[in-house]
Amino acid sequence: LDLGRRLGRILEQLTQRVVLVVSTDLAHRHWSNTSFGYSKDALLFDDAMGRWAADLDGEALMGDATLRKVDHIYSCGFLGLVLLHGALQDIGRNFSARLTAGPVAPTYYGMMSAEFIGRGQVAMATSVV
Repeated sequence: LDLGRRLGRILEQLTQRVVLVVSTDLAHRHWSNTSFGYSKDALLFDDAMGRWAADLDGEALMGDATLRKVDHIYSCGFLGLVLLHGALQDIGRNFSARLTAGPVAPTYYGMMSAEFIGRGQVAMATSVV
């Protein structure tokens, strides 16, 4: 979170328009026939990430319920979301959040796409392709 805030301060000082893209995978435990195995927490975690992406709900992203799941559902993209959240917090403007797709798990891992558009020159997005 602190690294994201530092990044936000740097981006805020730029005069150019900036787009920050964070590519992320959500939970990797949606299917039982993989080396990761199935966990019922995978869907709960992905749903929480969707709530965060829809309205920048910090509790959904980093609350106790999420943090209890993150280590065992193998979300390699979680830290990118935390970094992005910190950057968005530190930039001195409001952002509109929009979940554009997902979260869904068409394979063993979850995916989503969202955009965060700020007033002024900064737009930030996160997506899984």
